[in-house]
Amino acid sequence: MDPSVKTNLEDINQLSRQLGSTLYLVGGTVRDHLIGKSCTDYDFTAHHAPDIARTWAQKIQRPLVPLDETPGHETYRVALDQNLYFDFTTLQGKEIEDDLAQRDFTINAIAIPLTDFVEGKTKLIDP
Repeated sequence: MDPSVKTNLEDINQLSRQLGSTLYLVGGTVRDHLIGKSCTDYDFTAHHAPDIARTWAQKIQRPLVPLDETPGHETYRVALDQNLYFDFTTLQGKEIEDDLAQRDFTINAIAIPLTDFVEGKTKLIDP
């Protein structure tokens, strides 16, 4: 993993912990990680994902792009450059398993807690 990406992930993880929220990597990000493919689009979900996105975008002075502002389904993107995106979506349901049960493809229904990911652990949540 690119050292600057790891630094950004550690920073995002710290913000999520400060907000009392567990942030999960989901979707294509997990798929790419599992097959050893370099990732340029990081997908996160958490109850406070929009707050994490806003705080982090402001901290690193990058634009926050709303992709969906439907209450309870908010998704925001923070783009570091043309080839590196961080998307934050509100967790659907009370627990991560509820969110994963609503995803379209089996491979997209796997998550990794961001804390574990930045520590190099691959503790998958795969219902």
